[in-house]
Amino acid sequence: MTLSYVGNNTVVSIDRDGGAGDHQSTTLITLEGVHINSLNELIDTNNSN
Repeated sequence: MTLSYVGNNTVVSIDRDGGAGDHQSTTLITLEGVHINSLNELIDTNNSN
């Protein structure tokens, strides 16, 4: 899982085979108006915005 930022939104992406190369990263969810610094922060805060 990775986090990226587009404007004020946090984009959570997954790559189902990791670094194996058969699949590319794809967006799982976009959190609009939310800036999360890490996956741990997302889990710890149970952000539901």
